[in-house]
Amino acid sequence: MTAKTGKAEIAQWVKDAVGKMDALLDEKTRSEIMTNCGFNCAEVNKRVIEKAKARRRKFRALTSFLRLKYRNPCGERSASEKETCCISTMCRRLMRSL
Repeated sequence: MTAKTGKAEIAQWVKDAVGKMDALLDEKTRSEIMTNCGFNCAEVNKRVIEKAKARRRKFRALTSFLRLKYRNPCGERSASEKETCCISTMCRRLMRSL
C-alpha cells in the first residue's frame, strides 16, 4: 500500500485482513486487537476528534447535530481531513457489512 492506493483497494485489504483475523484468532484476542486499533486510531486522530466534539457542543439536542451531519457527513474540513473522514466512514460501513 502506498499513499496512491485507491480507497476500494484499501477497503478490500481491510476486509480480507479482518476475515483472516476472524479465521485464525479466538474472540478474546480479536477483541483486544480491535480495541487497541481503536485506541491507536483515536490517538492519531486526536485533533480531528476534538474538533468534532467542539462542533457537537454547539447543539443543544443530539437530533439537531445528527440532522446536520446526515446532510453533510464530513462537514467543513480541509482536503486531508475530508480524506480521513471518508476513509473512517468507509471503514465503519465495511465493518458493519462483515
